[in-house]
Amino acid sequence: MQNVIMLVSRLIERFHTSSPYEICDKMGIIIMHYALPVKVRGFYIKYSGVYVVILSDELEEYEEAVVLSHELGHILLHGDTNIMRIAFYTELCTSRYEREADFFAAELLLQKCGFCPDEYEGFSARDIASITHIPQNLIELRFSKQV
Repeated sequence: MQNVIMLVSRLIERFHTSSPYEICDKMGIIIMHYALPVKVRGFYIKYSGVYVVILSDELEEYEEAVVLSHELGHILLHGDTNIMRIAFYTELCTSRYEREADFFAAELLLQKCGFCPDEYEGFSARDIASITHIPQNLIELRFSKQV
């Protein structure tokens, strides 16, 4: 996942921000909010060459940033792969794509929080999640040795 860490660093350097909202804006990615089914928090589509991220209008502010970062990860890592189609119409496993998008989201959001690993030495993933408002499973994934 070192390539994902480098991608996030290059994005932040290029756009001078770690905000997923600002990055999407500067990349011309449209963000829309809709009433989505309960289990659907967000997804992206490519329409006429333009990426559009659809977010549930039921998300809390911190949840929305996580979902947007995740979808941005899909766009940048798998933009030409129709993951929903793969999941619905084939028996191929899409968990690798989801894990990569989660890793991207965790890295971007940790950078947005100004995360410095030295400051949190000895803290658990739960502690870091509580401080940063990033889901614990993303923190654990980001620092997992088996990613």
